[in-house]
Amino acid sequence: MVRNRKIPARKHHGVRDPLKQLEEKEKKLRKVTNNPPERDNQQVSFKFAQFKKLVEDTKAGKKIKRIHKGKEDMPKDKLTHPKKIGHIQQLKEETDEDYLKRVNRITSQSLREAQYEAKYGVNVIRNAKTGEISITKKPKNEIDELLKEKRKNRDKSNVSRNKGKENPGKPLDPEVAKKLIKQAIKEDKEEKSHQNHDLEEYKHDIVRFGEIVHAPPIITALPRRAEKFETVPREKKLICYLKHYCLIPNVIKVN
Repeated sequence: MVRNRKIPARKHHGVRDPLKQLEEKEKKLRKVTNNPPERDNQQVSFKFAQFKKLVEDTKAGKKIKRIHKGKEDMPKDKLTHPKKIGHIQQLKEETDEDYLKRVNRITSQSLREAQYEAKYGVNVIRNAKTGEISITKKPKNEIDELLKEKRKNRDKSNVSRNKGKENPGKPLDPEVAKKLIKQAIKEDKEEKSHQNHDLEEYKHDIVRFGEIVHAPPIITALPRRAEKFETVPREKKLICYLKHYCLIPNVIKVN
């Protein structure tokens, strides 16, 4: 059984007597606790000062201006949101199916109008009583205008930077480009076939019908990295070679 390693206890540094420890602690906090403050007055909080000022202004009869927090997040008036759809209530003699169809029609109609507004940058205003539709142009957004101007200046700088470079020619007609590509591929194939024409003769032997072969070809050059016993002619190798290349019937017998 393996003995576990004994973890040494934490060493105690300093005074071990609890009474002496308490005495030292009280000595450190002597100037902190139960002492009067250096100044008699104490500054009040900002909220309390604001409340006090409001009370004094109301007593004096001043006009108080209310400050609404998060005014930009509050819902705006009806003029800025003319298409705000409220709660669609069911009519008295309307069935549930007709009510759902009407709700679906109103929502899909509002979605189409919103897509049209986003695409063409206009406001679609519908008269609730008559149903007449009018279109007004949206006011320009300052942020979008600044971004557009910045993009325009950047494009101008790129044009001035590339002014000295050669301008590319006009784009070719797709049909003409297709014909040129086909012609280039054809010329490349012809050139490759012409280069490999001389090498094709050494790839295989052309044996015509009825032609008699009396002996195998004599190869003077040895293959690269070939050992001597591999280059020595053997009877079996000779028969296989004649069968494969010379199309001679199996007449020779191996003893």
